[in-house]
Amino acid sequence: MRAANPKIIYVGAYGYSQRGPYAAKAAYDDLIQGASGLPSLNSEKGTQPPRYGAINLADRVTGLHAVYAVTTALFHRERTGRGQAVEVPMFESLRSS
Repeated sequence: MRAANPKIIYVGAYGYSQRGPYAAKAAYDDLIQGASGLPSLNSEKGTQPPRYGAINLADRVTGLHAVYAVTTALFHRERTGRGQAVEVPMFESLRSS
């Protein structure tokens, strides 16, 4: 794609990093919440059992990270004239938030 249009910005949203050992694993919101440890954080000091977020939190956080990534890529393209490929993995987006 770069040869056809060097200014193109390609953004991919994935379950896990495409370079890691879980790249081919299936991912959806509840699975990512569980893998990140979020349910344990939702219990109050161990007095309640772990529980998932009441909303599709991983999906929403990943969407926000994608917006940040696109904004940054657009800024980079404005400065350099070059596009880029950006990876936005759900697990890493939720885990680092």
